[in-house]
Amino acid sequence: MTKKESDCDRDFFVHNGERELVMAQRRAMPRLAAAVAATAAAAAAALQPATGATAGGWPHLPPRSCASSPSGNHCKSPGTCAPPAAALHSAVAIGPSPGMQWNLAGGFCGAFSVQQAALSAGAWISQDLVRKANIGQPGAHNMHGSSNCSADPLGCGWEVMPSNVKWTAEHLRLASDEFDYTQPSPQAAAWKCWAKHHLVKQHAIAFFPMCAGDSHACYAGSCPNGGHTDHVECMYGIWSNHSLDDLTPYPDDIVLHTSNQDCFPYYRPMGTLEDSTSMAGNCAKAGHGWGQNEAYPCIDSNVTYGLAVSGLQVMGTVGQTSLSTGGLTYEVRRSHTPCIVLHCIVLHGIVNAAPACCAD
Repeated sequence: MTKKESDCDRDFFVHNGERELVMAQRRAMPRLAAAVAATAAAAAAALQPATGATAGGWPHLPPRSCASSPSGNHCKSPGTCAPPAAALHSAVAIGPSPGMQWNLAGGFCGAFSVQQAALSAGAWISQDLVRKANIGQPGAHNMHGSSNCSADPLGCGWEVMPSNVKWTAEHLRLASDEFDYTQPSPQAAAWKCWAKHHLVKQHAIAFFPMCAGDSHACYAGSCPNGGHTDHVECMYGIWSNHSLDDLTPYPDDIVLHTSNQDCFPYYRPMGTLEDSTSMAGNCAKAGHGWGQNEAYPCIDSNVTYGLAVSGLQVMGTVGQTSLSTGGLTYEVRRSHTPCIVLHCIVLHGIVNAAPACCAD
């Protein structure tokens, strides 16, 4: 493991299936540098540096993972992959980026979305470790996963769903705010108010939309209060023609989200985010099928879910940090075996931080 700069305040490491937070304080330095070691089987072969090109100041590694997108690595209509040209104000979380989730064991969309949201708080966490964080949650688990790490050390932990996303975040030491899905229905308007409140603060959100052509049926007990979802994505930016001090969610506000099935950012008017389970409204023209419908999903207008990550809970404090790795956060898997126990590659990142006393 190497540091990009020797005077960094915090390094975030993931090594051999364990997460360590190695902290070295330096009082007068608000901007940090960090090295992130991401364990990956065959990663050296899968992620070779390209020559010449750079992205955001970082050596560019081509997103080879996107070649495995089930419908190809291109912007999926009716989704829009270009940022709004005319919006006067914007706020985008540093760290999250589009990419490919692990597509096995029910799909790691929830783990990938929490992973990306955690980057906005300054931590890189393997999708494997995101699932493992919720092993100890009491109660029945009807989603994919296992609580027996002795029998299944590489497959234990539970698929991230509305019923366990808060528990997962807490046990990853992420400061977070969960949308109140128990409030009166319909909830879409309240959800958009809640989402904008966090997006303008650059808090990334793991949200749980429905996808056209899918069943919208949750695992038993995993969607409390009777909501519906098919997928989990990360929402991490907003554009508006109104001051960001105005927390009213305007229909022409544009939000930025991932699909988790390609490497394109998707920009979406807030007024088009919700639909009923019939998907005959805002999502009527959305693509159908795996690899397509994730690009233009809709939240359940009746009961919906989300979790915003606002910081790290470390040593009893909540600090404002973010980690940017130039989008190089894909984890390679070999067949059904997580690669995280075999080899390492080094990802360079910059962590930005503010004193814990200034956090919300």
